[in-house]
Amino acid sequence: MQGVEVRIQMAGMIINFGLTAMLMNSGPSPVGPDPANRRGQDRRPVRPPPMAHRLAADPEGALLIATTEGRGTLNGVIALLDAVVTHPQWTPGMAVLMDHRRLTFPALNYEAIEAVCRHFVDLGDRLGEGRLAIVVNQVIDYGNAKIAQMIAGNQTRMPMLVTRSWNEARAWLGLGED
Repeated sequence: MQGVEVRIQMAGMIINFGLTAMLMNSGPSPVGPDPANRRGQDRRPVRPPPMAHRLAADPEGALLIATTEGRGTLNGVIALLDAVVTHPQWTPGMAVLMDHRRLTFPALNYEAIEAVCRHFVDLGDRLGEGRLAIVVNQVIDYGNAKIAQMIAGNQTRMPMLVTRSWNEARAWLGLGED
């Protein structure tokens, strides 16, 4: 056995991981198809389709619900924000519920998050002071959305909630549970 220690420093915290690797003389790793894949099935991950969104306003005109799915991109999020403020039933100050539970962001970097935030801030007058609740599914998407909230939150009048709970978002918007 061989002991390996990994030390990671993030945001002033040091995290130590003690790992033990067993060295086994089992020969070289197989190259080529997965030997357990006896039926010849393709084991490559399925890539989600490009980002798509649907917008729907409630009958009273106080809420716009944006539902997204697919593979999130910088251009897709900017197009979604533009679609919100150009929706025929949109008025500044409406509440927005963004349901991103069926959306994944496979390669969203800090520069893309900043670009979305700049665009969001630029739309400030057209968005108004209504609340924005963002619901995500994946932990990494939650983290990215929280970063965006921190960047844009001080520069816009629109209060934001980022959550992984549909009911929490609805309650925060004053809608009650679904």
